[in-house]
Amino acid sequence: MDLGRLPPGFSYVAKAGQGSTSEVRFCLPDIDIQSFLTLNEGLAGDLSASSPGFGLLRKSLVALKILELTWNFEIERRVLQKFKDSEGAHARIIRQQILDVKSVGTFPVRGRSAPIAYIELEAVNPAITLKDMFTHCEIENVKIPLLLVYDLFISLGSVVIFLRDKLGKSHTDINNTNILVRMIDGDASGIPNFVLIDFGQVTDYVSYEDSVTKDCQAVLRLVHKMACLAEDSNDQDWAEFNIMLREELRRACWNVDSGFKVTYDKWSRILARKIGEELLDAEAGKIRGFFEQVAEARGGVGDALLLRAVREYMKAKDPPFGGIDQT
Repeated sequence: MDLGRLPPGFSYVAKAGQGSTSEVRFCLPDIDIQSFLTLNEGLAGDLSASSPGFGLLRKSLVALKILELTWNFEIERRVLQKFKDSEGAHARIIRQQILDVKSVGTFPVRGRSAPIAYIELEAVNPAITLKDMFTHCEIENVKIPLLLVYDLFISLGSVVIFLRDKLGKSHTDINNTNILVRMIDGDASGIPNFVLIDFGQVTDYVSYEDSVTKDCQAVLRLVHKMACLAEDSNDQDWAEFNIMLREELRRACWNVDSGFKVTYDKWSRILARKIGEELLDAEAGKIRGFFEQVAEARGGVGDALLLRAVREYMKAKDPPFGGIDQT
């Protein structure tokens, strides 16, 4: 599968991730590179992170998901558009757990009879997954702050329920590599945002009395895994929350969707109150410090890579057939 090219109008910066049927690449839109160069006309040899407009260039970084033009692409495109078109205050909150779609399209590649598809998404830099967070804890023997466990339950549960009840869909592929963790610029809470990605395996949800999907099971398993890696606490709510998780995992019908909704409604209220009461400056600082440890271990796109992309753009503008081969 040759997915090593880019659509016209984008310059490669770095690899962001890879799945079984797709690749994700950090890129800069050429129009933003050109705007940066225009601001620095005549200074091409002296470009740096302190050059005028570099801050805007840094913010223009996007994630391009490159994939075969198959039904999975069409499924993902439609579902992401449904999220974007949903109206109301609840929908706006849910969209914080979904990557913003900037554009969708296809482009030809030499030697291929069919074009390749792409989805231009907002970039999460560094591209930290929930798996990265778990791995960091296990390798470095550090503990996850309790409030992050609560927030994961609230965030994932809300998306699963919205996807099912409002859009009539089931994700079916929720796992620790399909959840990104990011800090939102300007968010003073200090709590990272959990983002569900990869909607190519979404199926229609058919509701009946004992409807079962993989989504409810996946959410509870991931939250339970995170709870096992969390710091110790004698808090009564924390103890009862862990008991609930264990009981749900043991019950024969624990993944029946109606049961999950009842569990979620009860515990999301309790946990949201806990976060509001306990998210003081010290706790927020601890959470941010933990996130920064994981981010440093994961690495991301720094200024040097952005400047390299600018210089590569200057060497060869608009190459044919979708860009420079990055395989």
